[in-house]
Amino acid sequence: MNCYECAMRDRRETVAVASCSTCGAAACVEHVRVGAAVVHEHSPGNPADYRLPGRRLYDVTCAPPGSVTPQEAMEGTVPAS
Repeated sequence: MNCYECAMRDRRETVAVASCSTCGAAACVEHVRVGAAVVHEHSPGNPADYRLPGRRLYDVTCAPPGSVTPQEAMEGTVPAS
């Protein structure tokens, strides 16, 4: 499987290392982002956000705010939420 972003933007074939948790597109190391899934609970008078356990992989288009590159994630520079 090849990276969708590389194929569309750069017209090159790059081996994908992950598929996006949101849209399912294949992403290479350059275009994959590591983040967390957050559930937004809406209740009258007490809305809350809950971070789900584990990590999620996204392509650059779907990556939520606070997502980092795999290199940054391995170095431990993932922002705390």
